[in-house]
Amino acid sequence: MGGQSRLEAAEEVVEMEVLTLGGKVERVRVSGGLTPEAQGKMLECIQKNVDIFAWSAAEMPGIDADVACHRLNLDPEARPVRQKKRPMTDRLAEPIREEVAKLLNAGFVSEIQYPGWVSNVVMVKSCREMVGGDLEETFATLREYKMRLNPLKCIFEASKDKFLGHLLTHAGVEPNPDKVRAIMELWSPRNAKEVQRLTGKLTSLSRFLSQAGEKCSSFFKTLRGGQRFEWTSECEEAFQALKGQLTQPPYSRGQRRERIYSCI
Repeated sequence: MGGQSRLEAAEEVVEMEVLTLGGKVERVRVSGGLTPEAQGKMLECIQKNVDIFAWSAAEMPGIDADVACHRLNLDPEARPVRQKKRPMTDRLAEPIREEVAKLLNAGFVSEIQYPGWVSNVVMVKSCREMVGGDLEETFATLREYKMRLNPLKCIFEASKDKFLGHLLTHAGVEPNPDKVRAIMELWSPRNAKEVQRLTGKLTSLSRFLSQAGEKCSSFFKTLRGGQRFEWTSECEEAFQALKGQLTQPPYSRGQRRERIYSCI
């Protein structure tokens, strides 16, 4: 349940308080673009369905195995591999104890005697006027399958949100404006390293660029070994054409405005 959210607000967000089933006061996030009346209706809807939120792993009842079940496709005849014991450093001791306590408290793990060959654990840091209709239906579906939402990863009634490097809007998926700006501010490459930096930035935006591979082909010619670096007029023309596409994206025009709910 912890960790940083992959969902980043792309507009003003208002935090509102709700009362959990356990009597604790917690917070949820709602778009700051809503009117006070709409915010009140949204809060009322969320409060009425507060049982489908989980502020900790211990509040997650677990999905029925008949609905979804994860299994590892292991060869039953495969022989286990014994690894050498790798003691954790003192720096990781406390984080390990905390994480294990969380898992035990949530019922995700239980104590058991494992044979010595088990692999060691690797520690890593880990509704406007229509409020109620679609949202109530979504909440009901989540409740039916015993799924829970992480409030830290939810923004209700947002007109746009940044998620996994892209911008989610009423029109659909659009490129992250920060990434577009980074391309627009680039000078024409002066050496192979700068070309590599450019192609790397363009890769994350390729789905929004028409015939990106064809347009970038001239860039890759400059990276061929055994030849002197030369940024040709063909490269510059392709570079400016790609910039032009990013300033006038076809996906931002003539789209019908619809509601979006960002619940990750």
